[in-house]
Amino acid sequence: LPLHRRSATKMKLECNCGAVSFEVKDDFKPLWSGYCHCKDCRTVTRMPLMADIGINKDEVTFEPNDDCGVAPSRNPDVKRYFCKKCGTLALVFFAPMQVWVVPTFAFPQEVQDKNPATLHVNYESTVLRVKDGLPKFRTFPPMNEGEQPDQLARRVRGEARHGRLCLESVFAGVIAVFCL
Repeated sequence: LPLHRRSATKMKLECNCGAVSFEVKDDFKPLWSGYCHCKDCRTVTRMPLMADIGINKDEVTFEPNDDCGVAPSRNPDVKRYFCKKCGTLALVFFAPMQVWVVPTFAFPQEVQDKNPATLHVNYESTVLRVKDGLPKFRTFPPMNEGEQPDQLARRVRGEARHGRLCLESVFAGVIAVFCL
């Protein structure tokens, strides 16, 4: 597992060998915490899904170094950074939303416990059916015109809390919601 070090205001998260690192503000506000089922995330992690936390780009500091590589992606707007030495996926940048997507395993356990998953995205690509009662979005929830990442996150979290009917009415025709 990655190493965790704290300064007065930031957590330093590292790959398994410590060659690639980044910092996240201690008081970061997650935009979401959930599971991605897309083929790229499954390929990079070699897992049936990736648990992740979305964080506004202003709350993460990352300077790629020579030990950092970028995994191939089907989506040109997504960059997945990994360590060339140990192979650990460090973090993902999602350009349309200007958001860093950090694998949940990168965080200390207390941060993971404070940010439990609330949804599944890209469920149309799943290879593992999950029966956990969380909303399953066929794709990634689209942003409304002019909507900021934190506004999208609040909207999706609120809709997830209010259940299936609210989700279906907001995303009618765009995202199929499966409640398994």
